Amino acid sequence: MKRERKNDGGGAPESVRGPLERWWNQVPFPVRKSAEFLWKNTTIRWIVILVLLVLFGSLIGNLLGITNTLLKPISAAITVVLTSKVGRFVVLNIALVLATLFVYRRLRAKTLHLLAARAVDRYLSGLRHMVHRRFALAARDLQVVIDSGKVVDLHTAVVGFPELAEDAALKLAFCHAECDDIARGMRCLEAVPRARLPGHMARTFDEVHALLYDRSPDFLPETKVVELERALASDGKNIRLLRALVDRKVELGDLAGAVDAQKRLVSARGRAASHTDRRRLSYLHYLRALQLCEPEQGAGAPDGRRRVVAELSRAIKACADLALPYVLLGDIHSRSGDPRQALATWGKHPSPPSLSRIESHIAESDQEPRELYREVVAAFPTVGALLAVARDAHRRGDLEMADRILARLMEEGISTPAQELLHGDVMSGLGREQEAEERYRAGVEAFLTSP
Repeated sequence: MKRERKNDGGGAPESVRGPLERWWNQVPFPVRKSAEFLWKNTTIRWIVILVLLVLFGSLIGNLLGITNTLLKPISAAITVVLTSKVGRFVVLNIALVLATLFVYRRLRAKTLHLLAARAVDRYLSGLRHMVHRRFALAARDLQVVIDSGKVVDLHTAVVGFPELAEDAALKLAFCHAECDDIARGMRCLEAVPRARLPGHMARTFDEVHALLYDRSPDFLPETKVVELERALASDGKNIRLLRALVDRKVELGDLAGAVDAQKRLVSARGRAASHTDRRRLSYLHYLRALQLCEPEQGAGAPDGRRRVVAELSRAIKACADLALPYVLLGDIHSRSGDPRQALATWGKHPSPPSLSRIESHIAESDQEPRELYREVVAAFPTVGALLAVARDAHRRGDLEMADRILARLMEEGISTPAQELLHGDVMSGLGREQEAEERYRAGVEAFLTSP
């Protein structure tokens, strides 16, 4: 089987065969590589072949006697050109111009491809910095993408992502907003044609524009609210815009609007809504209830109390961990002449204000202490009520009653720092020092492990 000759760039081109191959290999390497590179171009190859044919025909024209008449003018012109200095200068310059154009065409394409690849690499680097909230570094990389887009048409150079330049400009404006450089962020957005953006990028444009308005010190809160609501009209579940809208509504004193915006935020996040989001919604309901308690809000009207109670009920439903709604709702029941409902409300959340109110109610009552304790414990067997009764019994010196109530809480598996420390004081008062030490230790552990 005949072995094929491997063309590794060091041998002759395909058109050179036989004895000329040895001569071709002796040609200096730079000249050989340049000739091989030029020979790959079809246009140059045909020009060389035609010139060789003309020269060959002019040389053998006289011998053959066939093409002498036709080739004589061409031969004379070539002879004149090659024998004169001006002719040789013109031919040399034409050759240099053609070589320059050829090299420019080849290198220009490669240079543009390198710039496009560099733009994509810097874009990805900017995204990584944004994920880690390094917005200054991200802005530097994204600015390189914008600068590359001024030289290279990224719409055609990056086929898989033709909107690379626009998306980089939007992200650069967002980075400037996070760095509080509002002026540069606005300039970045002005260079982006929103009308030509696809749907998702148009929503991003509105989001960044609204955030820049929101963080700019040059606009009034009313203007910021209008801009945020305009952006939310196209992207109603944007968490960042909803948070900004809640802040602006609170700043304007529009607590009803703030509650609605926070509800939209919690609804948009669904099951992913954090405890902080729900707690803030509860607190906004509480602030709205306080606002409704003011005289100018119609607190003395027949339906004023119902509106306040309804708002506090929504606050408790939004987040049962917040103590303030329980305290205010219990106070409203107490002022309305419904102490039993007030005790029930205070007892649902054993916070210090609730316990203080329960203890004040017990202390101000005319009933016999033990009878009142049994009544409160029977009617409101909540942690807060039981703990308040135990604290009042301890204050009055009825240590056995306090011990029974605290033991009941311990049997039910309830352990709070205040309960354990109070139980330790009761045990110490009864002379059970070892058990008191255990309760003190449990109270300290409960305090250290409490959220």
